[in-house]
Amino acid sequence: MHLKWHLLSGVIGIPQFGFIFFIGAVVPDLPLIYNEIKIRKARKPFNSNTLSKVELIIYRVFHSILLTIVLWLFKPELAGGILLHIILDAFTHSGKMAWQPLYPLSAFTFKRKNKK
Repeated sequence: MHLKWHLLSGVIGIPQFGFIFFIGAVVPDLPLIYNEIKIRKARKPFNSNTLSKVELIIYRVFHSILLTIVLWLFKPELAGGILLHIILDAFTHSGKMAWQPLYPLSAFTFKRKNKK
């Protein structure tokens, strides 16, 4: 899912949960910002093969339900924004970007059904 949709979902949560919810809805994709700028300038479609190993690791950590659970103990509003972000991504990402809910403890991948 594109950053603009995560921005919108975060804005929708501000009245109920505060600005920290917005931050949670956006933060998981921050490791991809540099890559997003590069592909937009080049007018090319997103290609997960252009991500560095570090970008991919950070991306997976921020999309891990384990991190969300830990954050929920300290900042539930932040964790709620991240959880919304993860739910939106789980159904729209595949390949390298497919959701690994238990990362880094497990390489299990949530695989979305392909359209026929």
